[in-house]
Amino acid sequence: MATEHDIKKTAFIISKYLPIWNHLYAQAEKEKENFIQAVNQLDFNESDDNLWKKFGCLIDQYVPDNHIMLKRNGDNLVPKKIPTTKTDITKDLPPQHEKIHISDKGDWYIGTKKIGERNIGIVSMGFLSFDESESKDARQKFISRFFELKKENNWKDIIFDFRGNTGGDAQVIKEIAERLAGSTLKYASRIEAVIPDKTDPYRHIFQEKNQDTKMYSFITDNQAERAAGNIYVLQDSWNASAAEGAIFMLTQLKDCKTIGEPTSGTFQSGATVSLNITPETELVIGTKYFEREDKKGNMIEEKKGMKPDIYTKSENAMKKALSTIKLKENIFLQAFSILAQITFNSSDKKKSSPFFKQNNQR
Repeated sequence: MATEHDIKKTAFIISKYLPIWNHLYAQAEKEKENFIQAVNQLDFNESDDNLWKKFGCLIDQYVPDNHIMLKRNGDNLVPKKIPTTKTDITKDLPPQHEKIHISDKGDWYIGTKKIGERNIGIVSMGFLSFDESESKDARQKFISRFFELKKENNWKDIIFDFRGNTGGDAQVIKEIAERLAGSTLKYASRIEAVIPDKTDPYRHIFQEKNQDTKMYSFITDNQAERAAGNIYVLQDSWNASAAEGAIFMLTQLKDCKTIGEPTSGTFQSGATVSLNITPETELVIGTKYFEREDKKGNMIEEKKGMKPDIYTKSENAMKKALSTIKLKENIFLQAFSILAQITFNSSDKKKSSPFFKQNNQR
C-alpha cells in the first residue's frame, strides 16, 4: 500500500507541476488523464522495484518532457527517447580546421573552406553541456578564436553544425550570435513557469529552488564582427533543450537558413526541482517551459520540434549547405560576368560612334 501511495502521489505531482500541462492546450487534459489512468492500472501486488521501473516506463510513454528523471537508489528509471544513430560531424570538417579542446566531453572545431572567391566559416559543436573537467576559460577562448578566424579569413558565410547536439548551455552561442547580429536576440518567445499558490504543500520547495535562468546580452560596437553573408545551421532529430535554443537564436539573424531534419522537440526546462518521494526515490522535474515562434510568427510547441528551412537527411546536411553556397556563388559570378560584358560592349559602342569621336577630338 505504501508503494501504491508513493507512486500515485508522484504521478499527481507530475500532472500538476509539469509546465506544459499547466498551459491551456486542448490536448493537455487528455494527456494527463491517459497518464493517470495508466498509473492506476498498474498491478500494485508486484515488488516495489518492479513497480517503480514500470512507473518510469509510463512516464517515458505518456509524459511530454524528456528532462524528467525518476531516480531510485541513484539510477534514473525513465528511459531516454534516443533517435537513430548519431551523425559523425567530424567527417565533414574542412581540411584546414582547428580542434579546440573543451572538456572530457570532447572538442569543438572551427575551420575555413573556400568556395569560388568566398571563404566560408564552419563551426562544429556536437555538445553544449558543461563537464567537471572543463576549464573556466575554455568557452571564452573558443569565442575569441571564432572572431579572430572570422576576421583573418574574411568569412562571407558561416555554417554552424549542431547535428547530434542534445543541449546543455547555450550561452556561448548567444554571445556569438549577438555579436554577429549587433542586437539582442531572444532565447525564447515566451516562458511559462510553475508558481504554486499559497496553499500548495510544495510551494516552499519551488520558491527555494526554482531559480531564474539568466542569459546576458553581448552586443558590441565592432562592425567587423557582424555577419557579412548567409548563416546556415545544420540540425537533426538529436537536437534538444539548449541546442534548440541555440538554433532559435541563430535563426533570428538576417539571411539564416536551417538545413537537415526537424529537431527533437524535447522540452527546455530552464530550472528543475528535486522532490524526495521516499528515502530511495527522487523525482527531478522541470519547472519552466519555453515556447518559440517560427519565421511566420506561428508559435512552436516544443514537443513538435523546429522544422528546417531545407529538408535533407542528417548525414547529407553539410553537403547540402555547401552546394547551396556554391550555387549562389556561381549565380553571382555569372551575373557579374554578364554585367561586365554589357558594360564592356556599351563602352565599345560609345568609342566607335561618331559622337564619341567628335567629343574626343575636342
